[in-house]
Amino acid sequence: MKDKRELRKADFVTSVFLFALGSWICLESLKMPMKDSFGGVQNVWYVSPALFPILVGLALMALSLFLFVNAAKTVGFRWVVDSAKERLSRAFRKQGVSEGTLRFIGILTVFVAFIFLNIPRIDFFLSSVLFLFVFITMFHLDRHDLLVRFLRFYSIGTALFVLYFLLRLDRVMNNIYYFMTDVLALLFIAGYVGFVVFSIKGDRLLKRKLWFCALTAFIAPVILCIVFKYFLLVPLPKEGIIVEGVMDLIRYSLK
Repeated sequence: MKDKRELRKADFVTSVFLFALGSWICLESLKMPMKDSFGGVQNVWYVSPALFPILVGLALMALSLFLFVNAAKTVGFRWVVDSAKERLSRAFRKQGVSEGTLRFIGILTVFVAFIFLNIPRIDFFLSSVLFLFVFITMFHLDRHDLLVRFLRFYSIGTALFVLYFLLRLDRVMNNIYYFMTDVLALLFIAGYVGFVVFSIKGDRLLKRKLWFCALTAFIAPVILCIVFKYFLLVPLPKEGIIVEGVMDLIRYSLK
């Protein structure tokens, strides 16, 4: 494992890109209407479709600031000035992609896939679980070799989904079974979870961290879906096998 100081240096650079990404998400979300009128009924701001991506962007900015401050305490702000040019020139070293570059690629890959590929096409609950579990396992387990393996596995699976949608296979499969795309997403999640468990077998500390990853990745989307769909009455971007098939069934069976 690399020295903690080196990891914090990578965090310093990563936090800047994360803050920029969060800012961009907020700016793009503000283009959506915060208030509108449908059938003579004026909708209030807290049911706007822009609210969720704005919250995601703000949360990303806040977390990037926390990452920035935590890294600054270790490496110092002078390090930014002294080594910015050097790190840019060494983005790709002889032995492969640098630690900071790899972490940035991982963050960018997960966020781009979540926002542009999964949210519009896959059940929102499943998209959120996949996003959180992949993101947390990549960085919370805090091992460079695991980050490489997890990113490779996730990238291959995401590339297959890109082909799946580009070739319009989702239309064919969903005609066979309405929630077939969500079923494939479930299989991808199960495959990734199994791959993570296999990769950390024998390491008790990482197993305890994995439980935290799993609980966070499951509980947060449950709370988010319930609050937005059933309390704020905001339709989720894509309601599929879990939201429509399970959550709605439970909700309306309680009436």
